[in-house]
Amino acid sequence: MNIIVAADKNWAIGKDNKLLVSIPADMKMFRQETTGKVVVMGRKTLESFPNGLPLKNRTNIVLTGNKNYKVKDAIIVHTIEELLEEIKKYPSEEVYCIGGDSVYKQLLPYCDTAHVTKIDFGYEADSYFPNLDEMPENRNFRHFCSFSSLHLQMNHSFLSSQADTLLGSSMRQAVSDTARRILQNEYDVRGYELPTPDTRRRREKKPEKTGKKTKIGR
Repeated sequence: MNIIVAADKNWAIGKDNKLLVSIPADMKMFRQETTGKVVVMGRKTLESFPNGLPLKNRTNIVLTGNKNYKVKDAIIVHTIEELLEEIKKYPSEEVYCIGGDSVYKQLLPYCDTAHVTKIDFGYEADSYFPNLDEMPENRNFRHFCSFSSLHLQMNHSFLSSQADTLLGSSMRQAVSDTARRILQNEYDVRGYELPTPDTRRRREKKPEKTGKKTKIGR
């Protein structure tokens, strides 16, 4: 079974039953990984979706202790044993645990592959994913973990939103453009402009004398 999660640098995953941040590239990866597959979740995770409805084009399995809980187009199970029996109907590589925190913790021992988007930022949070960095080295699970870092994508979203809040909308475009250029490798991570063939040629031009002053061609 797979486990798929986006966590910040402290392994936080959410607050008030919401994601910490929405990263387009991470959302795209989630759709690509899970569409046409089986997703396993807790009741609160399901209720956090738009209109509290199951994800489209997937088999939704909801684990809840509420014996009276029902929802259209979802399979409801009430115990881990019942869940494990249900997912035997599907290839294990096509089953994805998608949260929330208590379900992650309960199902982690049954998973052999993790898809983790690690965000290089610490958020205020009230739910956490188990810290995989502290897992015993002899745990086979670690050998199957695939980590994908989306630090710059997160910074792009974060900086853009903060520009609106702190500086006003007039500054948002400038911050957004800088973040975009970082993503497109036009700037390095410190914000310095990377040399391109055009900028290198301009910098290599010899100084031009104009009167007593020396003018550098730009």
